[in-house]
Amino acid sequence: MFEVIETWQVVQRKWLYLLSIFSSEDIKSALPEENKSFNKIDTAYRKIMADVQKNPNILACCVKNESEKRLEELTEFSHKLDKCEKSLT
Repeated sequence: MFEVIETWQVVQRKWLYLLSIFSSEDIKSALPEENKSFNKIDTAYRKIMADVQKNPNILACCVKNESEKRLEELTEFSHKLDKCEKSLT
């Protein structure tokens, strides 16, 4: 469970940082592929957070509901967000 929470925090920090950047029309037009990738992650992450808001139980979010799948999903988000961030440089 700790690994899920730790990865979730990493993803949240990256997502928040990139959210403000990819809100810029200049960035959207300069990096259309990265913007498309970020938008997919953004949509999926917001869905997870909406589900958490409906049921804010830590066990339900991290342990009971296929925690391995949640960890894999968040790890994938983290890698994709890294790619988006690297493309900015």
